Amino acid sequence: MSKGTSEYSASVKSLQKLFCGGKNENGKDVYFVIPDLQRSFVWESKEVKGFWEDMRDHLNGHPQIKEMFGGTVVLHEKNESRHGGETIPAHADLWGMGVKELKKLGSKIRALNREKSKPDIIKAIDCARKQVSEIIDGQQRITILLIGAKVLSELGQGYTGAKEKKIKGFLDSVYLKYSTARIEHQGYDEKIDFENIVKNHEKCLILQTGWSNGNKGTKIKSAYEETLTYFSKILGTAKKTWSEYSDYFLHNITFVCLTTKDFYQSHLVFKSLNWKGRSLRVSEIFKSILFHYAVLNEPPRNRDKVKQEWSKIEDLGKTIHRDDVVSEFLLAWCRSMGYRRGDATENKDDQQKEVRLSETLKILEEKLKDLCSKKENNYPNKNNVLKFVKELSADAKRFEQISNPTKSGLNALTNNWIDVVDIQRIFRQGGLNPILLRILKLDTKPKRDACINALLMATIFIVMPDHYKFTGNSEYKKATFAKDARLWVKPILNDATAVTTLKKLASELLESKQNGKIRFYDGKTKKKSLGKWRKACYKKWKKVMKITSISPEEVKLLLRLIETIDTKSGSVDYKINYDKDLLEAEHIFPKSTKWGPDKKSDWRKDWDKDNSLWPKEGEKRTELKTQLGNYILLESKVNQVASNLTLKGHPVPKKNTQKPKPATAKNHFKGFGKIHIYQHLIWEDDELTSSKLTGSQLVSVVNFVKSVNGEDYWNKKLVVARTKRLLDKATKTNTAGKKTECQDIDLKFIK
Repeated sequence: MSKGTSEYSASVKSLQKLFCGGKNENGKDVYFVIPDLQRSFVWESKEVKGFWEDMRDHLNGHPQIKEMFGGTVVLHEKNESRHGGETIPAHADLWGMGVKELKKLGSKIRALNREKSKPDIIKAIDCARKQVSEIIDGQQRITILLIGAKVLSELGQGYTGAKEKKIKGFLDSVYLKYSTARIEHQGYDEKIDFENIVKNHEKCLILQTGWSNGNKGTKIKSAYEETLTYFSKILGTAKKTWSEYSDYFLHNITFVCLTTKDFYQSHLVFKSLNWKGRSLRVSEIFKSILFHYAVLNEPPRNRDKVKQEWSKIEDLGKTIHRDDVVSEFLLAWCRSMGYRRGDATENKDDQQKEVRLSETLKILEEKLKDLCSKKENNYPNKNNVLKFVKELSADAKRFEQISNPTKSGLNALTNNWIDVVDIQRIFRQGGLNPILLRILKLDTKPKRDACINALLMATIFIVMPDHYKFTGNSEYKKATFAKDARLWVKPILNDATAVTTLKKLASELLESKQNGKIRFYDGKTKKKSLGKWRKACYKKWKKVMKITSISPEEVKLLLRLIETIDTKSGSVDYKINYDKDLLEAEHIFPKSTKWGPDKKSDWRKDWDKDNSLWPKEGEKRTELKTQLGNYILLESKVNQVASNLTLKGHPVPKKNTQKPKPATAKNHFKGFGKIHIYQHLIWEDDELTSSKLTGSQLVSVVNFVKSVNGEDYWNKKLVVARTKRLLDKATKTNTAGKKTECQDIDLKFIK
């Protein structure tokens, strides 16, 4: 059969004919298996219930509506005497073979599971010999129908009439063939659950044991429970009898059955039915494409390896708890490789646009086609599909490491793993994943470090400042920067020039956001003046940041760099434990305070005494709350207790030096404020020390308390002064434009 033809048979069959019609009725009295290219059983309880309710509505509906259309089922009929490219000897010849020889044959045709004795091995090989049809499309419906057949059969145990016995025999033939489950699922847990239903379910008693995964089971278990509950209830209250329901189930649920003996053809039909369609995800369709190319282009020994590597990619869902994370990874991978929308649409106008999720399939399949068309010494290269999926698997590991950044995961790839932790916190939902994925693939650690530093400085100098307040342009949001940065991937694909190219792109974006007023060249000499350029950028950044509203995620990064996270001598080390997320950026003047005339917070009571503490207008107070100077970095447990307290408590203690007994409970600090908590709260950090600590361990907090000890109130003047002090430290340079204080906030990483 030519691969370009569309040769397959199509027929309409009832459920009874599909499974047990026999040759004279052109039925499929065969075993069914779910091939590797298929997804797992994914129907939820609502979909199962909806399916059975649809059947009930058809049964009870208009007399002229006699059938319920069950959809299309695509089957690939495997060769009866061959399996996996191996010819299976006749049954009598198998008994003349030794156990070792039988095991070798059984392994080659993938017929063995845990069989050890000669009779069991031969039985397994014989089962492989029997005609088998792979369900290329329709496994969700077929699975639920087989479960329904078992449930209905058991619910009919009490009926002894000839008609009922015949119906029960047909029902049994749907889910069983020679005492073996009619359908074989690929997943080990799914196989256990389905066989548990077929072999152990009795009457109307719900199965409590025998399930996979520590008896939790898979979605097949949930589908069984929903089906049993539904039919037990409906058959007890419906006007229709068990025999009417069962007879309709067997003969009036019909399918369009498309059958082919050519695997390539079956895949094309599957893809045509599901392309961009129904409920299949991008990752599920690509899985079928990948396994299709593996079957056609890889030797049998490599096909299992392809499956193993793909399983590693699917394991992303175990550590990254987002819906359809595998499709998310495939999109990030395409972007990290520099693909643009034009590579999928073949439209030149799309070459500067980034790839969308729906376009990844075209790109990935074209990649596979190209790999499989390559030849070495005029022979097809039979390892390219495996090499490709191994590359994907390695990148999936990197994707996992940047999605859940930890020291243990990233330290081997970059010395700047802490920066990745902060970047990912600022750009939630993985906005920078593609460029981070590209950076972590650079060939040396110094290059990876330099590019991460450049990305970090771009975040600080381009994303954080509200430039639009000065330039009059529209606000430049995080999502816009993330999109711009993702388009930097293609220019940095060359490892040798990646660092200089990324710095150039970042500096050009910085200049454009500063409205072109800061130039790289000296106005008089026309010579490069890098020191002056940096100094001018720092000055402009400081000016903008003085009035910029800033988020706690951004503050945490800045305070870590400006004030550091050094701790008291002999205390815990927050640097090596930074990924544990033990520190928080705390508002000193709380983000939420009761400011109404009736319900007043302590902050409002202080303001009632002195209106100069804070602006009268709520909008202006909010602006002060979100300025850099109104934040302090604190341990989470200290922060929880400090919460909405005022600086020194309320009422303000008069000449009373007596301190309350330190305790972990906030109630023990009545009359005292934040700075007392910062110093005297006793708290326990099980993750780091398993011992009790007194007050914040951060040197920056100790210094802050010293600076405000003479103040009775935290107020707008102190916020403005602290903001200026922090920004001065961050941007302080000498006459040559070189950094003199905060070495970690340095534009040398950009230009």
